Amino acid sequence: MSYDGRELSPMAERPVNTAAAVSGKEARSVSGSALPVYDLDPTTRQLLEENEAMLYRINVLTHDVQLAQGEIQKLNNTITEKNEELEALREKLGDANIHAQDASGRVINYKTECELLSAENKRLLKEYEDVCAELEQRTEDIRQNTGVMRPDSVRGSPALSVEQFNREMLSLFPTVDRVVNSLKRCVVVDVTNRERVLDSAQKELSSMQRLADSVRRMGVGEEGRVNNIVSSIRKGEKVQSHGDLAIMIRWMIVQAFESGLTATEGNLRAIETLLAKKDEKTNGIEKKDAGEKSALPSAAGAVRRMFLRPTK
Repeated sequence: MSYDGRELSPMAERPVNTAAAVSGKEARSVSGSALPVYDLDPTTRQLLEENEAMLYRINVLTHDVQLAQGEIQKLNNTITEKNEELEALREKLGDANIHAQDASGRVINYKTECELLSAENKRLLKEYEDVCAELEQRTEDIRQNTGVMRPDSVRGSPALSVEQFNREMLSLFPTVDRVVNSLKRCVVVDVTNRERVLDSAQKELSSMQRLADSVRRMGVGEEGRVNNIVSSIRKGEKVQSHGDLAIMIRWMIVQAFESGLTATEGNLRAIETLLAKKDEKTNGIEKKDAGEKSALPSAAGAVRRMFLRPTK
């Protein structure tokens, strides 16, 4: 059996304490005390020599290891420098492949542009996330506030709808009143004074034109909504809100007034034309006036019948 390439010494097979003290003249120390003298056997001497040789070898190997570690460190530094040079060369090679020129001759660096676009994309994504978070927070706040106020709002909704309906009807009432009174004044009673009747007809005609413009303005801006409501009603669907009901009532009143105003305006124009013809005979004028008088009540009756309450 061997250990590190060396056979076991004979000391392993013999007792260690084999040295015998040599009798004779003893050596003395500086102080005069006697020093023991030992006679070492060959095995012990061999072990001591081997131990000394091993210590020397250990020192030599330690020195060699230190030198090798220094060389390794130098090699590592060299490898790091070469890697940095390699990265620089790769960067230069990459830059050589990512540069181009646009139509105007400006040099474009694709890598730089890509980095700028990536940074802009990250910024926009961050802003989008912030906006979404803020929107969700506001939505949650509104939902909570709505949940707290829901009983009051539920009780207040019918009252608000009724109030809105009342406002719509009250704003419509003055126009209805003026149109009704104007239609009543348009009945021709006496045609004996032709000039007076002509002047009265012209004034009423001008008044009718102004009223017609006022009535038409009542429905301005609601044409699309009116068409949708009328289409729904004709399909048999119910009116969804008081606002839609107010718009529908206003539309029906406007339609009725426009019909009555159109008929009355036509009658007044006919009367104005008849009275302006001075060369015609009196009998012919009277007959035409009588025909116009009979037409006026029929037009007024048509308007009145539109607002009659249906029989049960």
